[in-house]
Amino acid sequence: MNLTAEQRRFAEHATEVFVEACPGAGKTRTVLARLAHIAITLPPRRGVAVLSFTNKAIEEFKLRSAEVGIGHLLRHPGFIGTFDAFVRHFVFAPAGIEGSSAKPHVVDSWDSLGIEIRLQGRNAFAGPGVSLDLFDPETNAIDPKRITNVALRRHVSSSRTSYERAAQFHRQNLKRKGYFSASDARVIALHRIRQEAWGQALGRALAGRFQEIVVDEAQDCNPLDLELLAWLRGNGIRVTMVCDMDQSIFAFRDGDRTHLETFANTYAAGNRLMLTGNFRSSPAVCSLAASLRTRTAADTASGPAREITHPIAIYVYGGRTVSAEIGQWFVGYAESDSIGIPRSELMILAHSGRTARLASGSLSTAGEGRSKIERLARAVSEFWAGTTQHGKSTALSGIETVLLDISGQRNEGEPTSHVVQRLGIDVRQLRRQALELAMRLPKSCPDTDADRSAWIDCARTVIQELGITIPHGQTIRVLLRTPGSPDWSRCLEYAATSCGVKYSTIHNAKGGEYPGVCVVVPPDDTRAFTTQLFTAWAARSDHEPKRVIYVGVTRAMRLAVLAIPAVFLNRCGAILGASNVPYVVCRPGSNLTPT
Repeated sequence: MNLTAEQRRFAEHATEVFVEACPGAGKTRTVLARLAHIAITLPPRRGVAVLSFTNKAIEEFKLRSAEVGIGHLLRHPGFIGTFDAFVRHFVFAPAGIEGSSAKPHVVDSWDSLGIEIRLQGRNAFAGPGVSLDLFDPETNAIDPKRITNVALRRHVSSSRTSYERAAQFHRQNLKRKGYFSASDARVIALHRIRQEAWGQALGRALAGRFQEIVVDEAQDCNPLDLELLAWLRGNGIRVTMVCDMDQSIFAFRDGDRTHLETFANTYAAGNRLMLTGNFRSSPAVCSLAASLRTRTAADTASGPAREITHPIAIYVYGGRTVSAEIGQWFVGYAESDSIGIPRSELMILAHSGRTARLASGSLSTAGEGRSKIERLARAVSEFWAGTTQHGKSTALSGIETVLLDISGQRNEGEPTSHVVQRLGIDVRQLRRQALELAMRLPKSCPDTDADRSAWIDCARTVIQELGITIPHGQTIRVLLRTPGSPDWSRCLEYAATSCGVKYSTIHNAKGGEYPGVCVVVPPDDTRAFTTQLFTAWAARSDHEPKRVIYVGVTRAMRLAVLAIPAVFLNRCGAILGASNVPYVVCRPGSNLTPT
């Protein structure tokens, strides 16, 4: 695979290893080379496992392993999947659930079911509820500081005991019905392995199957994950960790860099390796990345972009909101003769999907209702909004849920995957139906009653032609009622200023790479998000929003643009200047000429 000396050292290392790798270091190709090396001496009926934390990462690894001819290693007795899938498959599910006859079903999060904790009676809060995910899965304790809504945070602080008691009751009721979040499953799995007899028996079984377990993106491990990995190592399984500690951006999973550093110290010094060459980004992008992390030395640009000299572009916007002018300017600048990157190779990224969407000007953000028509319209608009493949898949999943609701097959709050499993539904046929519906429905809907009626009539007609079975005694007109408010159609209002560039949250783009990237930093909100970001950036202190921006800019190969509010220009310039980052400042209406 034409590996560097560092990569070859990792690929051929004889024992387990803890690897720290910079962005663009070729982690995937080097892990593939390691698997190919392991395969040479792999005993019969023994396998290797590859774990990561997102389905996107797993799908990419499957594709790459097939391309280099080692896909067979990840079939039985091997394994490839998310960390949650490994826990669910090998530790949680086999023993069933004590005190429940229901078949256990694990969801990624309680948010995926829309489950919130609310108080009743005189203690009720008039606004939103609290996500059950914010309560500790083991103790049901909650830290009010994690709640972003200021009024709700105050209410929870004053009624904390009542909220925690309500969360405990709700969680127990869900467990009796067979529902568990990934965090709940992790807690139950750890309770089992802590039991000496049970833990030893399962440990021996897994050690008899797996020669080595490779954990990619290991910086996303939380303390429960690390305890499970320590248990696997204690049972004789080699555990290889590959991480970039500065890319830890899943704080909602309770990950903490200090826990991973402690875990890393349990590896012998000879089993601690580094991958330092950046084969993705230009020297300017490497310098910008170095300013956003604790390690100050910039990575060496070693790939095709090493000769690129474009400075970092700081686009300054005014006002209190993000607008489509950012995306329009980004396209013009990137496609100019001096840069030469077509819009098809550009990506707009932000911490929130709403911010990225506003910057791209792709569609209206209006529409938050829960009627079937509005949910369908929102999913169709997201499907056509120029998002990543992950975004299109999410949109199609939303359409599938609407189709199951129309057919009367889904219980309230039940995840689509559970309905499919419970009824033995052909998932490919369901996805084809959702795709055909997305393709045949109009992409936009003008703001008139006649056009709204025509859109709804089209949806009813297509669903009938798809052969979707509806409950006896019902009609498609009743099941797809016209919403009471006309605001639903604003989901389909494509802005006239759309720049036609893909956009995504930084979390969903993690692991990807794009020739040109624009990372949008939003104006300050009630939490002073951007002020805290620049404070941590200047001090080089550890702060998750700063790590999120770090992940965003390191997706860039040739060009990185930071779109920032005008009030933060001086602070940004001081930081970049102190870090010797080459940059230019660009403003609206500047005819693409830096100032």
